[in-house]
Amino acid sequence: MANHEHETVDRDQNNDGPPATFGDIIRDESGNLDASDAQAFFEKLSSDFEEMESRWKRSLADFQNFQRRAAGNEVEARARGVRDVCESMLGALDSLDMALSQDPASITPEQMFQAIGTIRAEAMKAMARHGVVPIEPEVGEAFNPGRHEAVMQQPAEGVGPGCVSRVFQSGYAMGERVLRPAKVAVAPAEG
Repeated sequence: MANHEHETVDRDQNNDGPPATFGDIIRDESGNLDASDAQAFFEKLSSDFEEMESRWKRSLADFQNFQRRAAGNEVEARARGVRDVCESMLGALDSLDMALSQDPASITPEQMFQAIGTIRAEAMKAMARHGVVPIEPEVGEAFNPGRHEAVMQQPAEGVGPGCVSRVFQSGYAMGERVLRPAKVAVAPAEG
C-alpha cells in the first residue's frame, strides 16, 4: 500500500461506474475488488488505527500526569511562599512578645512607644524582603485612584482640587499590584 496521509478514490474518466481503485485496492474488469488486496488494506487500516489510538492514550496519560504535577507544584509553591512570609515575621513577633512580657509598672510610656516603633520597623523589613512597599502619599500629591482610596472630600490650605488633602492610612503594594490602597481625603473641586 502506498504511504498516503489521505487515500484517494480514483474513478475512470467518464465517471459512470465504481471506482477503479481505492488506495492500493484494484477492481477487476467486472468491478469486483480483489479480496486479498482488500483484506491487506483493511488490516493495515486497523493497525494504523490501533497505533494512533495507543499514541492518543499515551498523550492523554502524559497530559494528565503533567496536570497532576503542575497542581502539586502550585500547592507546594503556595505553601513555600506562606512559610517564607511567616518565617520572616518571627523576629517581629519575638520582639512583640518581649515587649508584652515587661512589667507595666516598670516601663515608661516612652520606652513602650520606642518598643512599638522597633517592632514596626522589623515587620516592615520582613515585608520588604518579599517585595512589599508602603504607599505613603504626600499632602498635595495628585489623587491616583489606582493607589489611593478617597474616603472623603476635605479642603486644605494650599492643596489644589483633586489632590490629597490628608492621609488617614498608608497602603501597600507588591510590585505593580496594590495590596491595599492608601486611605486619603481629597480636596474638592472649587465651585
